Amino acid sequence: MTCPSCEDDDLINPAPQVYFRAGLIACREYMARFVESQSPEIAASIRANWWPELGPDLGPPRKLEFNEIADVQEKDGELWFVGRGADEVTPTLEALPIAHGFLALTDEESTT
Repeated sequence: MTCPSCEDDDLINPAPQVYFRAGLIACREYMARFVESQSPEIAASIRANWWPELGPDLGPPRKLEFNEIADVQEKDGELWFVGRGADEVTPTLEALPIAHGFLALTDEESTT
């Protein structure tokens, strides 16, 4: 499945699933940051809410660790990097760095 309006057709999972989750994750973190200075308890509550139907909550937006998306295997004395498939990389995991990028744009706008 490709997304003609998306810049990146190299996603492992369908783009609508990934970008929907990225928006949810970024919005959740943005709202939590908005209230955090006045009410850390409410911010923690916002961060704690997630729809279980979307799979496990993988936390705040962040860059991924290499071992989350690929494995290193030795073959004939050489190291090979083998990317993980959609059965191992969930749309939510794939959405974390996209959400991180959304918030980075917001952070840049607030400092200019």
